[in-house]
Amino acid sequence: MNYRIDLLPEELQSKPPVNLRRLLYIALTVLLTAGLLAIYGLFLWDYYRVSGELARLNERLPQIKRETARLEEVKRQRLDLEKRAGELEALIQNRRTWPGMLAEIARAVPGEVWLTSLRLEEVKEKQASAEKKPSAGPLPQAQSDQTQKNLERLTPEEGKETKAESTSTVPGVPNTLFIEGASYSVPAVGIFTYRLGQLPYFSKVVLTDLHSEENNGYVVFTVVASLKAGAPNVEQVK
Repeated sequence: MNYRIDLLPEELQSKPPVNLRRLLYIALTVLLTAGLLAIYGLFLWDYYRVSGELARLNERLPQIKRETARLEEVKRQRLDLEKRAGELEALIQNRRTWPGMLAEIARAVPGEVWLTSLRLEEVKEKQASAEKKPSAGPLPQAQSDQTQKNLERLTPEEGKETKAESTSTVPGVPNTLFIEGASYSVPAVGIFTYRLGQLPYFSKVVLTDLHSEENNGYVVFTVVASLKAGAPNVEQVK
């Protein structure tokens, strides 16, 4: 076995040849390690960023809930206002005037009769069916006191119930006319009631009250007239 000894100083000795494959392996290893470290660093940075954002959102969560509840309340109020505005618009579009009917009623009043009150109201079917139907013809003066006992009036309690219902809901279209008046002649009251029944505006006319005022010498009466649906000359305002 032969050995080769280089007796030259180290700085003069020949260098071994460069191994390119080894250098490439080392470079790839370094690059791969650096890439993994960079990816891990980005992951840690994103993790801490998301954690901080989540913590801030958790701190604002009660405020967000309050804002959401407030927005829901505003939305509910807006829908309620839109509904009421639609109902009001419908009432405005469907409002009616009554000049033709009032003129006909004025012409139907006999000379011995004067009117003290005209009142248009919406009367429910249940309330209307509870009313009695007395004769609409003339009543003798001697029977006026007995008639007062037999005829049924609308009680104040019924009026209060009707008013409470009307304030809690959208007011409906009036369907009943209440006429109050007085006369020195009972037959004139019957003539007036008959004439009202002949008008095309009413489906039913009922004399609901007739009693005498002893001190004044005249009789006081109340007539309830049910309006027909789509009666002529009940003009719709556009």
